[in-house]
Amino acid sequence: MRVPEDLHPDDTTHRHHLAAQLHAARDAAGISAGRLAVALGYRDHSGVRQMERRHAWQAATLQRWARALGQQVTFTLHDLTVPNDADTLAHIYTATLATQDLDPVYVDLVVVRQAVNDLARIRRHLMGAPEFGRRVDLDATSVLWREANPDGVRISVLQQTARALGGALTVGLTPAPARAETVAA
Repeated sequence: MRVPEDLHPDDTTHRHHLAAQLHAARDAAGISAGRLAVALGYRDHSGVRQMERRHAWQAATLQRWARALGQQVTFTLHDLTVPNDADTLAHIYTATLATQDLDPVYVDLVVVRQAVNDLARIRRHLMGAPEFGRRVDLDATSVLWREANPDGVRISVLQQTARALGGALTVGLTPAPARAETVAA
């Protein structure tokens, strides 16, 4: 899969900072790279070290990694407003996230789908798929495919989409609810 180029250097810097935050969270929790590797299903600690150096993560991978450290991933849009429309998926995602006692893995999935859907709604409000595609060097069909298939989306794609729409997207970490599975120190 082609990793998109950042449309703004702040996005690259932001992902480097996020990687440093995750590494610091692992250190603060006293969790070794080997122990985290086992929790994440990697063969050895080199997988964790690569994740801490790499900055083209899939959103789901980043969420799994954060959850193992007792954190959850948040997505925040800047300088963009999600239209107040009658989008069915938006209502479903909001209702789902309001449900109590959901599996944290499912919550993560819904949060990513909601972020992709919000960006798609903004795009539809501002411009057609062909115009947006020209901004990010994709054909209109690929733009629509990305919006319809949010699973596996990369953080860099979310950031690139927000930039092409005239805003920005930051990814943050907050402490996860008590039910989240963390790695024991």
